Amino acid sequence: MLTQTLRPRVSRETRRLLAAAGLALLALWILARLRFPERPVSANPVAPVLTQISPPTTFGGLAQETARVEQRIAPLVSMVTWQPPGADRVRAYPAWPWRDDLAIAMLPSASTVPAREEIRAVDPPTDLALVRVSRSEGSPGTIWTPDRLDVPRYLFAVTPAGSRPAVIPVYVSSLEPQRSPAWSTEVWRVPAAGGLIPGALVFTAAGEWLGIAANENGESLIIPATALLRLAAQMSQPRNPPGELGIQVQRLDAALATEIGVHTGSGVVVAWVDPHGPAAKALETGDVIEAINDASTSTAFAWLVHVSRLGAGEKATLKVRRAGELHDITISATPPRPARSTALGLTLVPARGLGSRITQVAAHTAGDRAGLQAGDIVTVAGDDVEPSPLLVRRLFDDAHAGGAILLTIRRGATYRLVVLRR
Repeated sequence: MLTQTLRPRVSRETRRLLAAAGLALLALWILARLRFPERPVSANPVAPVLTQISPPTTFGGLAQETARVEQRIAPLVSMVTWQPPGADRVRAYPAWPWRDDLAIAMLPSASTVPAREEIRAVDPPTDLALVRVSRSEGSPGTIWTPDRLDVPRYLFAVTPAGSRPAVIPVYVSSLEPQRSPAWSTEVWRVPAAGGLIPGALVFTAAGEWLGIAANENGESLIIPATALLRLAAQMSQPRNPPGELGIQVQRLDAALATEIGVHTGSGVVVAWVDPHGPAAKALETGDVIEAINDASTSTAFAWLVHVSRLGAGEKATLKVRRAGELHDITISATPPRPARSTALGLTLVPARGLGSRITQVAAHTAGDRAGLQAGDIVTVAGDDVEPSPLLVRRLFDDAHAGGAILLTIRRGATYRLVVLRR
């Protein structure tokens, strides 16, 4: 006996509804092709139909979103003023309020200028600075905790616009973790990210703080907030004055490595040893330093990081390769000796009817050692009355090494004799 399998019948109304839906999707697809002929044809037109007929994001929409993010971020940021060496004016830099009256900022070359009251501490290799700000500036914010780094996203960089912060959207294709000798945790390399200016604070659209943009060895980086806070905590602790080892090193290139008999990248090579410095009896020119305090010195930047953070009296244990043998050498850092220059160090302009007026005195020069100051007027130089700037310089240059010339200077209403020694 044959058994016939019965299939459920589809009603006429259902068939008509399915046909109408199919025709509607076809019409939408044709409409999309007519409206946006430049867009590629999709192999499956059903899924992207609605996105093809919807209008693209406009610059106005992006501007509105940036304005909303700026309102969210601006209260979280402090602005600090700083004039980098060589800059023509004071500039404002964004800073992250940290604790009490301190904020974290990256200030270009802040470690190369004399200490300033408003700067509590500076880390020389990174330019990270702890800056004193008003307690009322900024407010506590949230630090971003990443779940994935390898996804494209829009970030927002805070850069200065006059005296106030400006928020700029930055498209980032991915964040690539990598190690850096300057930081205790991984940093994020940002491939081809336009708009990330070193020193800019970086946030998500939700106002979460990622960190600070930086440039290290030509690579664009974002230093995570956790790494910044950890270094800031170390910088806030009492420390000894800066120390030095009395040596200079350079990168170990292929030619030097072959001559010395080591591998390129195994360390840095000693180029000069101060005969009066702490390393005078311990190191020699041509020594290869492979590590300092168990940290690799495979690059000159790695060496700079660790040496620039040494305090006077602190010990540096070096792994030194000399004539193929590895030695452990310990050296105590000493306070840097003031540089001594035999240059005159005076900027002079004519002072009609008086002589030459000093407008600037360079540090550690002959003029500085003689106690001369900006505003002093040289009324007599040697036997010459009312000497011109050219004459003062010529008399100084003609004096033999270790010799001196006698100056009469006027400071305010007082005259005095000064010995200017080469």
